[in-house]
Amino acid sequence: MLALLLALGGCAPEAPRITPVDAGFNASMLTGRGLDPRLYDLRERLQYHEAAHMDALSSASARVVIDAFIRAHYARDEVMRLGALAVLVYRRTAFVDYGDLVYESARDTDAGLLRGQGARLVAQVRLQRVGAGPLWTRRLVVYRDGEIALRDEQTADASRFFHE
Repeated sequence: MLALLLALGGCAPEAPRITPVDAGFNASMLTGRGLDPRLYDLRERLQYHEAAHMDALSSASARVVIDAFIRAHYARDEVMRLGALAVLVYRRTAFVDYGDLVYESARDTDAGLLRGQGARLVAQVRLQRVGAGPLWTRRLVVYRDGEIALRDEQTADASRFFHE
């Protein structure tokens, strides 16, 4: 028994993982294909993700992980044609299937937040193009237990936020 406790106690925490809530919905929202523009506001493209193993991170570390995720998963050329992109990250849980909520929330809520899931919101990232040039403003909020833990805003060339 002691050996088992020592073995478990020495385990390193799992690396944070961010995955799409519904990859098909995210793809449709990003391209605008397959969505009725009368039902969905396509001025700000919503992207829904869930995160595992983020609770042990500091707010600053969570910001780094989320920024790296966005940079790795969104291509500069793909988002340059958009005016705004919102990446919403929720804590993964076995008790809620966020996929059941994305269509309704994207259609019916002003900010696209999942109804009734505010306490599970890990981060909200709003990226907005500044004028017609390559500049974007990134507003990031990291949450802990439903409360704001960190706010960060940056304006930079799109290559700072998205991969080539």
